[in-house]
This record gives sequence, structure tokens and C-alpha cells, in this order.
Amino acid sequence: MLKTLIGEETFRLGMDLYFERFDGTAATVEDFLSCFAAASGRDLTQFALWYSQAGTPVVTASGDYDSTAKTFALKLRQETAPTPGQSEKKPVVIPIALALFGENGQKLDLISDNATPLNAPAA
Repeated sequence: MLKTLIGEETFRLGMDLYFERFDGTAATVEDFLSCFAAASGRDLTQFALWYSQAGTPVVTASGDYDSTAKTFALKLRQETAPTPGQSEKKPVVIPIALALFGENGQKLDLISDNATPLNAPAA
């Protein structure tokens, strides 16, 4: 998942940095993620929630096509059930790849005001 978020080349740089800094030591998850944050220039605080919250998120999707406007709206919802000691869960980063295809099978351009392309630098 991390490689999908930051890209294969940057992931490799993060791994190299991790071994340079922590090879032969008892490193923590925070140490591990810090190398990818440094290599990518991205804040991975939200990604770190995968390591501090119990449970598996369930993502549901629904879509709505407006034939008049020729637009498709995709809505995603993420829920993680409460677990002992963690009744409230924060949303976690889940990379989702998607493509839209027209009625003849041609791939359509994806235009979004609020989607972040994979491997994009953090804002």
C-alpha cells in the first residue's frame, strides 16, 4: 500500500534509507515510516493509523450517472467497527485506483475536483 501511495522509485529510496539508518537495530514502525516520509517529502501521519488502530475498514462504493450532464459521481464510505478499547476509529488511507469506460469500451478521461492522483506530492 505504501509503495502504491509514494511510487515504486520513491519506495525503493525509502527502503534504502531505512537500511542505511536502522540495519542491525531494533527499529520501530515509526522509524520505518520516517524513512518513507523523508524519501517522499510526504506527511505519513494518516498512513500510520494502520499501525495504531485495530480492525479492518470496510469500504462501500456507490455511483450515480447523470445522463444529461454526462457525469458520474462516485461516493466511497469507510467504516471500521469498534474494538475493545477503541470505540471510535479514524479513517485510514486506502489507495483506490479506478478508470471509467464509455459505452464502446473506450477509456474516458477522469476529471475530479477532489481526488488525488496516485504518487502525487502531498498538498
